[in-house]
Amino acid sequence: MQSPRTISGTATLRQDEWSTLLKDEVEHQAVGLIEHKHLTFTDLHFTLNNKEDFEDWYSVVLRTLDSGGLANLVDSDIPRPAKSDPDAKNWQEVSKHVAQWLEGNMSRDMYRLVRSQGMRVVLADEFMEAALKAFRGMGPYGDIARIGDFFRTRREDFPSTEKFIDKIRQQYFTITSGGIYLFDSRSRGPIAYFHTKDFFHLSPYIALTSLLDQINQSESKFLVPMAVEHLFPLKDEARSAKFNLNDFQRSCNYLLGLLNICEEEDPAAISFAAGM
Repeated sequence: MQSPRTISGTATLRQDEWSTLLKDEVEHQAVGLIEHKHLTFTDLHFTLNNKEDFEDWYSVVLRTLDSGGLANLVDSDIPRPAKSDPDAKNWQEVSKHVAQWLEGNMSRDMYRLVRSQGMRVVLADEFMEAALKAFRGMGPYGDIARIGDFFRTRREDFPSTEKFIDKIRQQYFTITSGGIYLFDSRSRGPIAYFHTKDFFHLSPYIALTSLLDQINQSESKFLVPMAVEHLFPLKDEARSAKFNLNDFQRSCNYLLGLLNICEEEDPAAISFAAGM
């Protein structure tokens, strides 16, 4: 059965009376809900074809549902009505129609990604919960959040400088390469890569200086003078402009190599080894 495309409804007095309620004041999703026989479906003019477009699609969907008094149906934080509630049957029918409408406004590939979350998607709230799980964090909005997370990552939040560097490196590859890398702790090389779309560029030079700034505030600050001496981009402005992803990886490997030479509490030994 082909899914409906866009939703609208004939507002009733009961619906209007509840339309101004805040989410935490609504008892359950069936409150003020339009009768399913009054639902009509037209064209949304926005089919989700790419996961990077999810946030825009989601905003359009919420506005459309809200205009028909149906937005609460896709909010899993709002309780469902009890089975004994007089409005439960109507709620179930409307919720099913909305779930079908959501499916009908995304491509089959996107729908398969929703289903791949392993959740039932018969009702509207569970469908949207699966969609949020599948797509949230993709596209430019997700990249903004990831860049923010990068700069909020602090050395003090990790048990060792090594784990901090590994985390920073993985965050940076995720942002800049548009993918998520899994690293082999022994070879320091990526062992798996999951592709996403790249929208923003964070300079590897800025990423490295941010990393060194955090290390300079930790017990491993003795690494910083050696890094500045060894890593040419920090001394050469012209080369700094050409500092690329491979240079960032090499710099992280250099720092991790120093840490692996001896214990962090013995900076003299590291200084000696680094000068060899």
